Amino acid sequence: MAQLRSLLPYISLLSVIYLASGFLALYNWLVESLIGGQGILTSFAPADVGFAIVMLAVGITFIGSLYYMRLGDDVRSSACLIVGSGLAVAALIVHVLVVIAALADAIIMSETLTIYDLALKLVRAEFSLGLIVIPLLLIALKHIKRLVS
Repeated sequence: MAQLRSLLPYISLLSVIYLASGFLALYNWLVESLIGGQGILTSFAPADVGFAIVMLAVGITFIGSLYYMRLGDDVRSSACLIVGSGLAVAALIVHVLVVIAALADAIIMSETLTIYDLALKLVRAEFSLGLIVIPLLLIALKHIKRLVS
């Protein structure tokens, strides 16, 4: 429990960032699809409903972990951490596969590909936040293994 409690600020910050990026993506989607305007920070949070759902789900499960941590329920808190961080890492893996597919497409079609284009694909929230969440997933898995044994 003490190990998870020491992660309280980290989990709190991640939950706020995930929720903010999810709501930002939802806002961008609404603005671009209904109004026909330009979204904000679309390179970080694209106008994509699926992206918004994933980001909001991760943020909510992290908040659930904080809630159960406050109640002193180690198992449920760790379970929420595992589900949320697992979903975040899965989104990271899917995004990496999409970037690899885009690179392969550019190579096959003999298109010019700049470092800027590649960097723009890697600055999205699921990539940058997913990398940050990997240690949290490992800590939560180790903690739940210790609780079960």
